[in-house]
Amino acid sequence: MDVFSTSSTWDPLFGERSEAYRIFDPLWEAPQDREGWPGVALLNRGLERAGGCRSGSGAPICFVEQALKSKRFEDVYDVKIFERGQVNTRPNWHDFFNALTWGSFPRSKVALNARHYEAMALYRECWSEQRRRSDEEHLMCLMNENAVLLPCASAEVADLVRGFQWRELFWERRETLRSSLGVFVLGHALCEKFLTPYVGMTGHGILMPVGASFFGLPLREQLRQVDERFAQLLRTPGALQTPQDLCPFPILGYPGLSPWSEDPAFFENQWYFRPGRRSAREPVMSKQGVHGGSPASEA
Repeated sequence: MDVFSTSSTWDPLFGERSEAYRIFDPLWEAPQDREGWPGVALLNRGLERAGGCRSGSGAPICFVEQALKSKRFEDVYDVKIFERGQVNTRPNWHDFFNALTWGSFPRSKVALNARHYEAMALYRECWSEQRRRSDEEHLMCLMNENAVLLPCASAEVADLVRGFQWRELFWERRETLRSSLGVFVLGHALCEKFLTPYVGMTGHGILMPVGASFFGLPLREQLRQVDERFAQLLRTPGALQTPQDLCPFPILGYPGLSPWSEDPAFFENQWYFRPGRRSAREPVMSKQGVHGGSPASEA
């Protein structure tokens, strides 16, 4: 049976709730009459349409129904993905968006999982779910849940992001911003939040340089390029080592992603559009991506 039984509310027209979901347009073909959650068979067909992918160990990625909880190392969520290609999937929005991001950003998801697995494997012989996550594990979780990929064709615009100049970025440049800065939500927890947006939603941004012609490309090609660039960055020694290497990004200010972004008074809210209070390692934009850090968000 291809429909999960669940008390959660499924909406086949979820894509109309936010422009943030446009990245799933090339992948998701929602049956308009579906009343229940898409099951793993349907999600796997979507991944196949996207071209499929393999884990860092070479196992074909597939979505499987959530298994009974096990304390064995080989059954841990990210270990199971890396070693067997199996992504535990429950009938809820969180896991549904996780499945869609696998289809939209396959290289990035594989690279995130590989780094997460390598960090966990250090504890294989003394595995305990009670231990504290390592900094590397925490960082991979953070990006997997909340990352926003920000292809940028302007060094000046990138400086505004890093410098917390939100009003100038989102309001004063709103007419041309879409042709210089893109927003691609990779984090599936952040995707879920767009179902019911609230002031306070902030992504962890990764700036990546692109040419101006990038913004004239079809969406599918844009996705391929940002996915490839981020995956390459994740594999680059010394890149993305701490949360301070990510750019706090108050995503609801980007034109079109919330009704509030149409009101200039919205950008006076300094609780949301924080000015920043310290600088970490300065990021360096290269052809591969951003190396080093950016100002950290306020605690």
